[in-house]
Amino acid sequence: MYAKSGWQNAPNPGTGWWVGWVDRGGRVTTFALNIDIVKDGDAAKRATVARELLQRLNVLPGA
Repeated sequence: MYAKSGWQNAPNPGTGWWVGWVDRGGRVTTFALNIDIVKDGDAAKRATVARELLQRLNVLPGA
């Protein structure tokens, strides 16, 4: 997995993103997630939410 996060906070609420790709078994899957960031703690949710969705889509192995 290769990913980059970002966070733009003007105007409020800010927008956070986590984008990248997964190379697994010769198959490359790209992804992009945008979320509203209302408080600082929301920023950490970007990777958590994206990983959960990628697991549900069988792009990443389950935990």
